[in-house]
Amino acid sequence: MTEAPPTLTPSARARAAIAELEAAGASVTVQTVRSEAGVGRDTAAQAVREWRESAETAAALPEELQALMADAWSRQVQALVAQERAAAQAAQEQAAQARAEAEAAVQAAETARDAALAEVEGLRTEVADLRSRCDRTQGALEAVTAERDRLLGQQGTAPAA
Repeated sequence: MTEAPPTLTPSARARAAIAELEAAGASVTVQTVRSEAGVGRDTAAQAVREWRESAETAAALPEELQALMADAWSRQVQALVAQERAAAQAAQEQAAQARAEAEAAVQAAETARDAALAEVEGLRTEVADLRSRCDRTQGALEAVTAERDRLLGQQGTAPAA
């Protein structure tokens, strides 16, 4: 059996598995239904019990009516499976779209982060440059002040003429 879409209830998956096993001419047992539908023992047992009861009722129906009912059931199961597969495909497409949008948002955030880090590094370099210039200016100011004080000191000790 092909894997039933995950949106089907366990009971519906069990019934679909029974229909496919029966259509394939395979033995319908609790174990085969559990294996094919991926359901628990109780769910599989209930579905097999209901299937057997309906098969006993169907035995009392004319063959032509049984064939029509089996055909209708098969078409209904196929339509439901197709509908569920379409829904699963749509969900996968939406998930892929959301994933692509999330990846684009992550890329944009990483680009913004990298730009901010580059700006911070540029500002750090600028601050270091300004500190260096400030230190040089401070040193020059101290040298000029010392020279001024020396010159003023020489003027004050110069002999009067």
